[in-house]
Amino acid sequence: MSLIKRLWLTILFTVASLLIVLAVTSQQLFSLTQHVDDYSQHQQLSANLYQFKAGVLSLARADPLQPDTAQHLQQIKQQVARLSVNIAANLPDAQAKTFKEQTGQLWQEYTRNLESALTIAQSAPQDALSIPEQAYQQSLVPLVALLDKQLALASRDQSSEEAAMHGMLGRLAVFILGPLALASLAVVLIQLALARRLKLQMAAMGRAVDALSEGNLASRLPENGKDELAQMSARINRFLERLSELLTNVHQHASRNQRDSQHLQLLTSQAADASRLQTGKANLSNEAAAQIASQADSVAQFIEQAEAGSRQALQRTEQARQLGNANASAMQHLAARIGIAMQEMQQLNQSIGDIAQISTLIRDVADQTNLLALNAA
Repeated sequence: MSLIKRLWLTILFTVASLLIVLAVTSQQLFSLTQHVDDYSQHQQLSANLYQFKAGVLSLARADPLQPDTAQHLQQIKQQVARLSVNIAANLPDAQAKTFKEQTGQLWQEYTRNLESALTIAQSAPQDALSIPEQAYQQSLVPLVALLDKQLALASRDQSSEEAAMHGMLGRLAVFILGPLALASLAVVLIQLALARRLKLQMAAMGRAVDALSEGNLASRLPENGKDELAQMSARINRFLERLSELLTNVHQHASRNQRDSQHLQLLTSQAADASRLQTGKANLSNEAAAQIASQADSVAQFIEQAEAGSRQALQRTEQARQLGNANASAMQHLAARIGIAMQEMQQLNQSIGDIAQISTLIRDVADQTNLLALNAA
């Protein structure tokens, strides 16, 4: 689960807990308000009953001969009518109906008798003095007893409401502080668990980063879980994988470049050796060319000598032909010329030897020329 989801769940849990606490608190406060209202109604009922009782008892010893008795009676009648309505409003419908009927009947009897006493007091004062006492015993005493009974019921209900209200106040603290404490404890536990997980994950990431900073590219960040830190670790690990691949490729290219450099260095050395060899060969070629040039001069001289020999041989041959012609024409002088012929033959043999020498010289020059050409190649 991602950190954002955890935080949102924590927020939702906190809000839900607060809503529950508010709902429980509102319900308890509403119940307490009802109890307070009921208690106030019972207090008001008791106050109205006491006023009712005090009002009717104020007429218990009413003297019909007094001039203000009639006015006081009218005031009490108005007060009783108002209090009867208020008391009936604070009682349940059944009790209110019974209370109004009983108190109304007794009060009407008492007021009717007291008004009769006031009327009789105008004509027979002595007869009117006994009527209030009789009315008191017949109507007012039962009315006061009925009011005392209703006061006892109201006091009991008021005590019950007071006890319920105190109990509600005691439970209110539990219902408010209890859920708040539980919600706070749950939120604290969730936050502690989240903090512990973050601490462990950050410690693992710190160890991995330390290993990476020391040059251990095989180290990877922890990818446990599905939160944002795990996703970030996965992205960083993919970057490290790509970086490792790039470094491996760079290392391979560097090794290949080193081998190529060594091979190029070897080729350079070989080229240098070949260049030196070519330089040597060029020097040899230059020397051979110089030798060929010098030999060419010798060959030219030999050729000139051969040409001279050839011309000489031609001359000798021409001379021999002329001598042959002379011999043909002068056969008759052969005997005489044998000595001359022998001399000419010797000269011819010498010329032929010279020609043979020239041919040998030409062959030697050709052999030397071929040898020089082979050396130059």
